Amino acid sequence: MSSLISGLTVLSSVGVDLHKRLLKSVGLTKSLLKSSDAPSIRPYEIFRPNPRWSRLESSDLKILGVPGFRNIAEHIVHFEIPSDILQTFHAHNSVQFPSSKEESMRMDEIFNAETLPLINTFVGNAVAFFPDDYKAVIAKSRLGEESTVYDKRYASYMGLHVDNWCEPKIDLMRRNKSAVRIFVNLGTEARDLNFINLTLAQILEIMQSHEKIEAFRSANNPIQLCHAFMENFPEYPVVQLEVYPGEGCVVPVCNIIHDGYTLYKSEPDVNLTLTSQGFCLRESFLASFISKDTLSSCCL
Repeated sequence: MSSLISGLTVLSSVGVDLHKRLLKSVGLTKSLLKSSDAPSIRPYEIFRPNPRWSRLESSDLKILGVPGFRNIAEHIVHFEIPSDILQTFHAHNSVQFPSSKEESMRMDEIFNAETLPLINTFVGNAVAFFPDDYKAVIAKSRLGEESTVYDKRYASYMGLHVDNWCEPKIDLMRRNKSAVRIFVNLGTEARDLNFINLTLAQILEIMQSHEKIEAFRSANNPIQLCHAFMENFPEYPVVQLEVYPGEGCVVPVCNIIHDGYTLYKSEPDVNLTLTSQGFCLRESFLASFISKDTLSSCCL
């Protein structure tokens, strides 16, 4: 299975040609990590995109660009914030790593006072309704990494993964697939979002003949299912979306395999994350791309 199959799609309200923002890898690579501090912890499989990237073919673009909005768990939705918000952030904050805990706390205070209210107001009014449970976190990732999520148990980055903070944590088919994260790139260069364009339900269907299918179906954590899929189909492409400074994405992180990627960057990756169990996209925002043709300039 070395070609994309129909699944999750990419929608955008930004007037840019996303054809030039998308790449695909030649499948996956795997490595095995062991915890030196806790030998009792089982070795962890890390899956990453094969670093051989290529432009998408027209058939790939048609698969990723099916028009229309189904539900928040089945799309990556691309948008942009006003340029003055990004300028405000850069005027008050450094994109470099803080030199001390005190400097880090001071930078967080400045961000919370100067930039976060502007982002909350814009995203809340123009993109999505903010539930009471939403949280905002700003994070900086190191350069030259094939992943942006760090696991302290193994002192390593996790690689491609599915988030599992959604509630309730029950079996795979009843989990809250609408728990999403909204990412905003506040850095000085593009950040790369890697993902496999298949939902958990699709992966489960593909793995029907696997000997552990019933365990996968009833598990409250999809990690074994996703690792088994990547183990059995290492040739399946990983898609990469380039997100420019001042742009953001709504990503169903609890329903797709995904990761960040800083391998070819020269500046730290600065990313604001808004998290909730129940973001709901505004109708006015959906209208900005829902009626566009599949391969038009800003709906891919």
